[in-house]
Amino acid sequence: MQALIVDDDDTVVEHIRFCLKRHGYTVTAARNGVVALDLCQSQYFDWIICDIMLPRLNGISFLRSVKRLLAGTSTRILVISSMDDYDIKAEVLAVGAEAFLLKPVTTQMLADALNKPQPAVK
Repeated sequence: MQALIVDDDDTVVEHIRFCLKRHGYTVTAARNGVVALDLCQSQYFDWIICDIMLPRLNGISFLRSVKRLLAGTSTRILVISSMDDYDIKAEVLAVGAEAFLLKPVTTQMLADALNKPQPAVK
């Protein structure tokens, strides 16, 4: 299983990387949305885990772009952010993320989100 972490905070990246590796994922990280989008054009990821506040291309713009790019694939998206705002959460879910977790994220929260069954395609 392949996962992409998109976050500019090294501590967060390393925490999520550690959690994912314990669950058998091969992990790639990108520090901004532009690099992450480039990676998505050349590599398949089962999960993309991204922040909202990103340099060069914010998380919501990245999500919109990556959803168009990956239309028809089974890539799943999880947003992790410190922005505790209802409108942002609603927008993230409307754009196509499966879940929104508020930082700091525990290992259990991440595992629960990753192990949640994929929603049925309508």
